[in-house]
Amino acid sequence: MIDALPLHGHVRVALVQQHRPSHRMESAGALARPPTVMDSASPHEQMAPSPYTILAVDGQAETRAETKRLLEREGHTVLCASTGGDALSLLADKSVQVVLVERVLPDMTGTKLVEHIRDTDDLVQIILQNSHAGAYPSRELLRALAIQGYHDSSDGPEKLLHCVDIACRTHTVLERSRRSENLKAQLVANVSHELRTPLNVILGFIELMREGTCGAQPPEATEALTTIHRQALILLHLINDFLDLSKLQAGAVHLGCEPVSVSMIVDEFRDTLPVLLGDAPVSPRWDISPDAYAIADGSKVRIIVQNLISNAAKYTVQGEIAIRVRTNGAQAYVTVSDTGPGIEPENLERIFGLFEQVEAPGSCRQGGTGIGLYLARTFSRLMGGDITVESTPGIGSTFTLRLPAAH
Repeated sequence: MIDALPLHGHVRVALVQQHRPSHRMESAGALARPPTVMDSASPHEQMAPSPYTILAVDGQAETRAETKRLLEREGHTVLCASTGGDALSLLADKSVQVVLVERVLPDMTGTKLVEHIRDTDDLVQIILQNSHAGAYPSRELLRALAIQGYHDSSDGPEKLLHCVDIACRTHTVLERSRRSENLKAQLVANVSHELRTPLNVILGFIELMREGTCGAQPPEATEALTTIHRQALILLHLINDFLDLSKLQAGAVHLGCEPVSVSMIVDEFRDTLPVLLGDAPVSPRWDISPDAYAIADGSKVRIIVQNLISNAAKYTVQGEIAIRVRTNGAQAYVTVSDTGPGIEPENLERIFGLFEQVEAPGSCRQGGTGIGLYLARTFSRLMGGDITVESTPGIGSTFTLRLPAAH
């Protein structure tokens, strides 16, 4: 019988419940106390060195030694720890691909150790061991702790080696996938950064031409410059989104939360919104309380507000966009309401997913990357707030940013 257990990183592993024939010479003893992990008298050919380092965590010195000999014969580098604390110290100092954890340790339970490991490492593969035959953990426990395998004392060494083989291969696949993702994110960040500099120069010269610094412009040129300026702002917004996403995925986002004027930040967009709307018959309406302050990172609040206003301008082809800023007790609020096509109820949460784009009911597909709302909600939650949305298809939508108020 095969019991399929979920693997961390969306990889599944099948743990074989019955012994199967193998090229390895199986030891007479099962992995237990007693019998021992392996029959030391059994011949077992030393294999070529493997690239994997395995940490064996067990309170019993004899079992640690037997496990170490078994795995070293497979070519693995093996580290040993007698307590959970020692294991965490080794993990902080060494690169380990697989951890074997006994369920009962002198200073903590094996599951508690796994929780500590998962707080800092979601890639290492973990196999839970149990010296008491038949005391299988629940599938819910294995799933909750992202444990990739389980070895019981009655299973024998061949079953352990089988689990370790699968765990090693899985770690290699996940590590390659993560390395590829990091390289792609770095490429996007580098390209976005290189694009932003010349784009800012273009915007600067457009502003000079519109102001007449380069000489008077004929009406048709002024109209063309306005269109170029609007499209350049949209492009700059997309580039900034890519840069912010790259920083977020790389864990390089640093928050400097302090009392900031939400009112002043929102007011900065009074001149931007008409540019984004262009000739569309849409009326901006501003209702900003002057004393709305929040404990937040001002630059992140600016990114959130920019995404909410840009999103409203993108989907509203006629009617009104209303921006309101208020405080209410312990919270500061920014609401952006539009008369766009609205959002179907089943999509109200989906729109906040990364790269999610939902076609508005009764409208043509709009441009965009599916990054803006993801960034907006993520940043708001990092600052102790949130973003919610209410919408009626055919009527419009209201997005509400909530942040801790500063008094």
